[in-house]
Amino acid sequence: MTLIKNIQAGELKKQLDKTEWENLTDLTVIGPIDFSDWQFLGSMAHKQLRSIDLCQTTGLRMTGDLNHIFYGSTILNTVSLPEGVTYIDEKCFEDCVNLETIKLPDSLNNIGSYAFLHCGLKEIHLPNKLRRFGPRTFADCSNLKKAILPDELEEFGYCAFEECTSLEEITIPKGIKIIPEETFMNCVNLKKISLNTGLCEIKEGAFEYCTGLQSIVIPQGVYHIGAKAFKGCSCLKSIYIPEGVTTIEAKTFEDCRNLEEVHIPTSVTKIDKEAFRGCRQLKRILLPEGGKSKISTGFIIRYGVRSIDDEAFRDCDSLTDITLPSTITSLGSYVFRDCSALKTIHCKAIVPPFCVPKTFHWADNLKVIVPSHNLEAYRSAYGWKEVMSENVDNEEDVNPSIGATF
Repeated sequence: MTLIKNIQAGELKKQLDKTEWENLTDLTVIGPIDFSDWQFLGSMAHKQLRSIDLCQTTGLRMTGDLNHIFYGSTILNTVSLPEGVTYIDEKCFEDCVNLETIKLPDSLNNIGSYAFLHCGLKEIHLPNKLRRFGPRTFADCSNLKKAILPDELEEFGYCAFEECTSLEEITIPKGIKIIPEETFMNCVNLKKISLNTGLCEIKEGAFEYCTGLQSIVIPQGVYHIGAKAFKGCSCLKSIYIPEGVTTIEAKTFEDCRNLEEVHIPTSVTKIDKEAFRGCRQLKRILLPEGGKSKISTGFIIRYGVRSIDDEAFRDCDSLTDITLPSTITSLGSYVFRDCSALKTIHCKAIVPPFCVPKTFHWADNLKVIVPSHNLEAYRSAYGWKEVMSENVDNEEDVNPSIGATF
């Protein structure tokens, strides 16, 4: 360890001859430093310098002029930053693949985009005064197992932890309103995540391909869950969607192949394209009336759904029957394509929902149950007449203003 103390700002380089600083591995600095000293430290980090302790320095704060300062250092392993630093620049430590440990000061309140992208960090404990960090700040830190976020954190950017393949659990603080796009995409070992009240939105692809995630509780107050938010979460077995969400977006649960049960609120009016495609463990779908849902094995959708878009349940090859509520008005193409076990469709709608011939494509030998007094309307309706056959049953009329339990 080389100790340099009581230097004047701007004179760090003068304390070492070229041969010495090019071969130095560990350095502690005491005293004031300025912009030129930071630049010199960056140069040393690209030689042999493994450890930098700046806890006892004063003077210059890291500003926008210092981005990339340690970028691409493959030697740097340990860094300690001094109190007084409030911001870490964009890409400051990007591609420091052997940087395992960094001590962050309590004064830190902002971290720039890509600051620790593709680093060797194993654990990160963010200080209490931190309010935000930018896009991809910790993305591709494949050794990162633990990340502790401060309670007062207000926001972070998209893809913040993308490809953190060793991350096992994380708690989202109460101040976070939005989980941005692809925040935890491909965090394949993420098994536990805690979402606090105050959260409003989960953006597109936020948890896409988190293949180790088995369960998640989405708090009340979340009103939007983006497309592909949980796509490919192959261990996810159940999920509860809170009241206020109006649409199950495209591919939201696509390829959740072990998903057995989803609780959908009365506020949902639309199930978008391929929303549940490839959910191979869904065995039954209920769309109950009047909010009085009957708990059953499989999948539960509540009264209020008006449309189900293209391929929404494609490849749900354990699905055996489905009940459509009186509110349903339209069904897209290939909604039940390759649902090889599907045998029964119950439709409670008085007016036949709009559909196309391909709605029931490759769903053979279906038993269709419709309101008795409107059987002929179904037999003549476009899309329905192609699937209606001798396997048609009648049922008692349903008054949708009252609702029914079944």
